[in-house]
Amino acid sequence: MFPKAAGEPDWEDRLAEELSRHRALFFRVAVRIVRDPETAEDVVQKLAVKALGRAKELRQTSALRPWLLQIAIRDSFEELRRRKLEPPGDTPALSNSLAESKPVGFDSELRESVLKALERLPERTRTIVVLRRMECLRGREVAKLLECSEKEVSVHLTRGLEILRHSLADWNPS
Repeated sequence: MFPKAAGEPDWEDRLAEELSRHRALFFRVAVRIVRDPETAEDVVQKLAVKALGRAKELRQTSALRPWLLQIAIRDSFEELRRRKLEPPGDTPALSNSLAESKPVGFDSELRESVLKALERLPERTRTIVVLRRMECLRGREVAKLLECSEKEVSVHLTRGLEILRHSLADWNPS
């Protein structure tokens, strides 16, 4: 560690605090993109290493969460691309990766159906639906994270929700 000048903020401590505070968010986003909890955990670990390695570059604490979330999203997509280049193997489905946290009964059946329908969405549309509806991010935040326009976010969200509605229209509990 280098000595800090008087009055200089401790960026590493602030960054570590943000990583800890939002770890569950980063994991949820990663697992919904890569569809595997072990891979998502790797993404979050790499996020921490990458971010802490760049702590000295930081100058604005209000932008830490979006910056970290953007890294998590990019690294998740990078992992997906890397995995597509590997020979096909047994990749757990999104619904299996969240099995420990699902409720029992009617709600669990509905949750399973929604997660299966979500898996069938195109990658970018699924990511936008997850960030907007499941992680409750605003359209502007999602656009900034995915480096696209707010209009594109809106179009993907509308299409994704319409596909989900059609997929779930005939849903009946067993």
